[in-house]
Amino acid sequence: MKTIILALLLIQPSFANKTEIPTLILHVKNIKKVVPEEGKEKVDQLLISLFDQEEGFPSKPDLAKDKRVIKVTGTEMDIEFTGLSEKDHAVAVIHDENANGKVDMKKALFIPVGLAEGYAASNDAKGSMGPPKFNDAKFAFKAPKTEITVTLEY
Repeated sequence: MKTIILALLLIQPSFANKTEIPTLILHVKNIKKVVPEEGKEKVDQLLISLFDQEEGFPSKPDLAKDKRVIKVTGTEMDIEFTGLSEKDHAVAVIHDENANGKVDMKKALFIPVGLAEGYAASNDAKGSMGPPKFNDAKFAFKAPKTEITVTLEY
């Protein structure tokens, strides 16, 4: 009997010893349905930047901790980021409707007057006469898992 118990203790399921990978689940809502021109393929995508510092947020994605380009597959999507440290982060999401890799601006008399594509930041932070600030968009990432939701505005 002792041998059976010892064997069972030694052959415990492998999942019992696994530690969870720190994961952020980003829920993106209100993704506008883009209908492609006749004969053309649907090309819209989400440009997502995850920052763990104020520098560069949100207009310099090259300074982001992680950035993704993800093909749009529905009006709501979930994106996972793993391996994050427990600290403040902020997310910026652009709905790049024409897949040109950048934010398109509305113009009046050749002067930019707003975004022509959907935009969201964590905490649904809004900017005043410009993009939102990191301090308004930041959230505390806590392992093993944090979930946040952003809602695109057009």
